[in-house]
Amino acid sequence: MTKPLGTDDHFEIQDLESTISYHPHEHAIPVLPKYCELLWIRSGSGALRCERRMQKISEDMILVLTPGRSYLFQNTARLEGFRICFSKDFLADSGTVYAHISHLLEHAYNTCFLALPLEHGERPMVEEIGRMLSNEQAKTGFFKSAILKGLLKILFIQLSREANLPSAALNASSALVSRFMDLINSDSIIKRTVSAYASDLSVTRNHLNATIKKETGRSARHHIQQRMISEAKYWATYSPKSMKQIAYEMGFDDICHFSKFFKQKSGLSFSKFRSKLAPNIP
Repeated sequence: MTKPLGTDDHFEIQDLESTISYHPHEHAIPVLPKYCELLWIRSGSGALRCERRMQKISEDMILVLTPGRSYLFQNTARLEGFRICFSKDFLADSGTVYAHISHLLEHAYNTCFLALPLEHGERPMVEEIGRMLSNEQAKTGFFKSAILKGLLKILFIQLSREANLPSAALNASSALVSRFMDLINSDSIIKRTVSAYASDLSVTRNHLNATIKKETGRSARHHIQQRMISEAKYWATYSPKSMKQIAYEMGFDDICHFSKFFKQKSGLSFSKFRSKLAPNIP
């Protein structure tokens, strides 16, 4: 793909009808998306033009559009549904799923857009995911971003099935990513260095880093640290153990280092995090 898909962590969902300006004959001004866009047409009709490609619009259709490809709606009856705008970076922590999402977005860019008709039985699922995304977007809380990403990943997994694209085959690179993710998620004591996992996987540190970065959009170190902070948050929320005990059990020799790590990754100090999420733990 030759165009960037966004460099920040952006997500937004809106009612489709509130984001389209209707004109007497057609939408004369093309839209140039800043982010990736996913549009679900619940009802309505018309056409979508993206550069030289034209697509007839019908109900229960999903459109996937990418930055760098201007589009406009033409001769549309009132469209209803939802519109999701997100940066590719928003889903960069998706592990091996990220490769399939990237594959679908790349195909959308190369062909101007993807138009995927839904099977009749899948409409309730898509509508429910849209409703849950809208509700979660309006909330605040520590796990808001994780829930939004999880719901969007489920939607994209289903779209990947519908698209029936040539598979992003499980080659040596994606197999290495899968083994790496399995290791960091199954270790009871998380290794803190990329080199330690590279040794377990019988590859060099540089090769592991390069492969993980290419396939997931994030470094191996990033994934290790995300697993570590998830583990630390779990123990802070559900265990009466002190910060010193948790730090030691997670392999930190210096409690100050653990404290700094926790605040940097969670946005709160250990004590403030615990008081908010686990107020009954002394």
